Amino acid sequence: MFNQPYQVGTNGDRPDQCICSTRQTQPQDMIVVGSDGLWDNLHHNELGLHVNQYWSNPKHLASSIANACFSYSLNSSYRSPFYEKAQRVGLSYPCTGKSDDITVVVARVVFDYL
Repeated sequence: MFNQPYQVGTNGDRPDQCICSTRQTQPQDMIVVGSDGLWDNLHHNELGLHVNQYWSNPKHLASSIANACFSYSLNSSYRSPFYEKAQRVGLSYPCTGKSDDITVVVARVVFDYL
């Protein structure tokens, strides 16, 4: 449901209510996870540009993504993913970035065989 993320914690959702899924990975795959502050402010194609630019350095990739999201969240004329989703479900939301917490975690898949 739009704009109703799980909130784990005091007076929030229980951890067992989370959505779990699995994906097949291969060595060198990049995994990017983040809070709604990431997904509400950065379009998927822009995420791809960051991944391509900082492929060799996951730490710099995470920082680049987080900084872009923060910048967009302050932009009063940005057509954010949140704005576009709100429009699709018929809600009135200003054409702007979405102020929210922003958490980004990046990991590269590495298989070590003992």
